[in-house]
Amino acid sequence: MKTYTIELNEKQLRLINEAVEFTSRWIIGDCGTNSWPQAATHHQEMDTKKDFDEWLKRRNQLDALMDVVKMIGWNLNHPGSNKGVGYNEDADALYEMHCAIRHALWLESDDEHREITRHTQSASPSSLNLSGMPFIKVVPNAQEP
Repeated sequence: MKTYTIELNEKQLRLINEAVEFTSRWIIGDCGTNSWPQAATHHQEMDTKKDFDEWLKRRNQLDALMDVVKMIGWNLNHPGSNKGVGYNEDADALYEMHCAIRHALWLESDDEHREITRHTQSASPSSLNLSGMPFIKVVPNAQEP
């Protein structure tokens, strides 16, 4: 199989990771706002408790609508449910890609962040074999002067 190399800065890698994770979740019907990219749900400044309460109200309304979408599109009748791993090969491959990127970014993070997130982001993607596809390689370039 032919391979490709893409050069990205960290911001671009993080954006691709969000897109890959979101798409993998969408395919399996995990489409509640908890799985949306943060920029999609935090588009306003929240300076006061009133702002937060309004945002929470809107998010709950969106989740109720997304439950209807899940019922129609995926035949999922329970809030928070999804089709899960193994439902779709492309979703599984995208999830593996997300895990590889997340792990690479975790390895580059500072010690405090690594300790806080070690249970959720430290697992090597090589422990997964969901799609049967080769794992992506995320290799940081040497620091530029």
